[in-house]
Amino acid sequence: MNIVISWNELPAYGARLIKAGIDNSNHTIDVIATIPTIPIKGMDEIIGQKINWIESSTIYKWSDLGMEIPDIFFQAGWYIESFVNLGKQVKKNGGKVILLSDNCWKNTIRQWVGSLYYRLIYKNYFDAVWVPGKSGIRLMNFYGVEKDKIYDGLYGIDPISFPVGMSLGNRPKSFIFVGKLTNEKGVPQLISVFNEFYKTHPDWTLYIFGNGPLYKDIINLKGIVVNEFSQPSEISKAMANSRFLILPTLTDHWPLVVNEAALSGCGLILSNRVGNKSEFVGKKNSIVYNVKRDNDLLFAMDAMTKLTDNQLNQITKESRMLGEYYTPRYWSFQFSNIVQKFKK
Repeated sequence: MNIVISWNELPAYGARLIKAGIDNSNHTIDVIATIPTIPIKGMDEIIGQKINWIESSTIYKWSDLGMEIPDIFFQAGWYIESFVNLGKQVKKNGGKVILLSDNCWKNTIRQWVGSLYYRLIYKNYFDAVWVPGKSGIRLMNFYGVEKDKIYDGLYGIDPISFPVGMSLGNRPKSFIFVGKLTNEKGVPQLISVFNEFYKTHPDWTLYIFGNGPLYKDIINLKGIVVNEFSQPSEISKAMANSRFLILPTLTDHWPLVVNEAALSGCGLILSNRVGNKSEFVGKKNSIVYNVKRDNDLLFAMDAMTKLTDNQLNQITKESRMLGEYYTPRYWSFQFSNIVQKFKK
């Protein structure tokens, strides 16, 4: 049986997930991916086989790629023209198409309209849907997909890449933000609130890893250390040396940085717009605040500074435990379940 996995602009973490699935399968598995905006070398080496790189807007036949039409096609998204056309060929040939979707439940007018659109058009295109977590499951249920055709675990991080650091009480008094420096990621609110926080907590530091249009606005501010470009290994070390991740995003489907921070044993301060908060927010390791109220974030930051060493140690344990659920191992497990269900 032939299986093809597709991925839009395949990143290193995605390559590691696919590698785990290939290693635990006895089927022929090929990988196709759209060419990333910023090419990253070494993807073939991570997966252990050649990746077929294609253009996102080009219409291909499977023969154009030198490949037979697969029995099962894992299709990344429903809007990328090249993948959509390949998926239609698989369905026409009697194969199975599994949608990979990271959209999350937002309860917006657009999603209510999208529900009708999905039921009328897209539902017949796909045999199952693979989503990152609970919010994606809720959305696909809303779109009319049966529960036994929805799988979670689409995204995950290798625990080896983000080892847990020391317990929080032994780490420097610091917060960390990793992401694009844009309004959508809540950076203006983060800077404004931290400046207020710093007036009464000058012994705390905010480490920022990222780049974007707001970069020039945040350099040279007191208590803030900005790292514009960083390798994953550097971010991993910074995570293991930080107490709390702050993610003030205004919208984010499944920010992998939350998974990374949890694996690193960090406490989590997340806005209520974070799409994967259900997976990584436990009873002791996190505070979720209302993104529309600046005082909520300031209160959350201040509350974290008052925790005892025992409470900080509990945060480390719970975050790591929750972080270890969404990993290449679980991805491989779900991949095998899907293949087993739909194999000929």
